[in-house]
Amino acid sequence: MKLNCGVTIVNRFATNIGIKCDQKFKNAVLAVMKPPKNEVIYLLLITSKNKTGTKYKIRGNIEKTFTQFKHQGKSTIRFLEPPHDIQINADKIQLANFLLFLKKVWNNEVEDVPHTTKLPTLKNVNSNKLEISKKSQYPTLQGFPSNLQTLIINNCHLKKLDSRIMKLKNLTTLSLDNNNLTDIPYELKRMSLKYLSLSNNKLGNNHQCWKFLSWPLTEYLEYINLSGNEMKYFPASLSRFHKLKVLKLSNISANRIPFRIFLLPNLQELDLSRNSLLALPGTITKRLKKFDKLDISENEFSQSNIGTSIDMNKMPKDYVPTLLEFSMRNTLKNKLLYNESTLPPRLIPLLDHAKLCICERICIKDFGFIYTTADPKSLANTIITSNRINTISIAFTSCCPQHLDYSNIQS
Repeated sequence: MKLNCGVTIVNRFATNIGIKCDQKFKNAVLAVMKPPKNEVIYLLLITSKNKTGTKYKIRGNIEKTFTQFKHQGKSTIRFLEPPHDIQINADKIQLANFLLFLKKVWNNEVEDVPHTTKLPTLKNVNSNKLEISKKSQYPTLQGFPSNLQTLIINNCHLKKLDSRIMKLKNLTTLSLDNNNLTDIPYELKRMSLKYLSLSNNKLGNNHQCWKFLSWPLTEYLEYINLSGNEMKYFPASLSRFHKLKVLKLSNISANRIPFRIFLLPNLQELDLSRNSLLALPGTITKRLKKFDKLDISENEFSQSNIGTSIDMNKMPKDYVPTLLEFSMRNTLKNKLLYNESTLPPRLIPLLDHAKLCICERICIKDFGFIYTTADPKSLANTIITSNRINTISIAFTSCCPQHLDYSNIQS
């Protein structure tokens, strides 16, 4: 077993005769090992200046371990011979596991330590990035370093998200692509993630697995990739992620998009390719600035539905919105941010699914769709389409019968 850490060595003999020791911590590796053709178990200390390492006999040679501050990732091992105090600074979880194993070796509670023919290599203990690309690299026992900012676990066939990941308070980037995840814990919403990639998993139509897409995660996330999952729809709660810059929702078999997705103020790149979209919401024509990149290739856009799908017999002639609808319209019109901490939970889905009327007002209740067309080149600086299509269908809703003369909205 080994521990990447920072160490400083205090020579008690030198200190007693007035010689000062270097108190600076140095990057090091501590390893419990047994040399070839030797039955004595040692603690091996490797630093950048001593790559062959210094060996300390463990059994019968440790006077004391100081563990009062191990919860802060600090500890000291006092050896009898040589008279050295090894002061350690490491990740608190990894340090606790290492000290526990060392204690078992010290007390003869470990049956055997295998012979070591290859010395461990020194790593940067201050690294804030961990990349795992196969199961054998997964830190099952030692856990994750508490200072991690970037964690990449791709292609590892994970079926469940490790609960220890949710305890990484400094984590801002999490990539879990190409695994077998079917659910994401609700607790993920409390992380301060800026980058989240969950592409090519098995996240499906169960609305419960998308509950993590809520406040306070809405205040941090700038990039999210949900492509290649089995969801078949767009989580409407994504419309609350006002800091989103990149949104990737390719190949999820969706046929409709929440209207408010296109009103996200900072969204620059949107990937909707390889879906079953028949039209784009009318809100895309109301953006203050174009997308930098918009991919709508391999969809089912058609101009055959141009016109209206509204049943006039079901539309009241004098529809008057309720006070609730008026208040919700004002919330959206004034671009007020809302979340579970500011509104009753039952109102949030209504706002998430709000649409844009042909009269350019927000619709909470609508009576059908009105379709027009738009030139895709007018929607983004870089547009990716299929089959060289020149126009795409744009869908509006109608909540007011006096605006059903939609002939003037054709592009």
